[in-house]
Amino acid sequence: QVVADGTAVDEAAAGVRAHIRQAVARWVTPHDAVAGGIGTAVLIGDRTGLPDDIRDRLQAAGTYHVIAISGGNIAILTALVLGVLMLLGLQGRSAALIAMATLLAYSQVATAGPSVSRATLMAVIYLAARLLDHRTAAWQTASLAAAVMVIAHPLDIRDPGFVLTFGAT
Repeated sequence: QVVADGTAVDEAAAGVRAHIRQAVARWVTPHDAVAGGIGTAVLIGDRTGLPDDIRDRLQAAGTYHVIAISGGNIAILTALVLGVLMLLGLQGRSAALIAMATLLAYSQVATAGPSVSRATLMAVIYLAARLLDHRTAAWQTASLAAAVMVIAHPLDIRDPGFVLTFGAT
């Protein structure tokens, strides 16, 4: 039951998610329903189309993380956007600004939660430093992102995902 409309950003993100679901349902699912479910999970983090037995098999095999959107996906998206922009002749500040906007938009569309938020924040901080012409080490970006997250949500330090984000980084 819808009790109120979301913000303009939330409604736009929901529209993009609906479009992706429709495109996958039209082009992928008729050929293979499981592939459609996996495609939707990989693209926008929506795992509701995965049959329970497939989800259980992926978890048992230790490969469930492959369909979960996380920092790796954000890193790939960042590299892809910056690579395409470089091929188009855009580099430096303009590329950093476009990449930041793309990442922020994708983080609104993806339904993956805190892992995407943490990775996006780290990437945006790094790109913002580049935008301001600061050359900084990656560990400094991660440290600032961790500090911002701890200030915003202090209890997140007890979350294993928070620890894994910065431990893996």
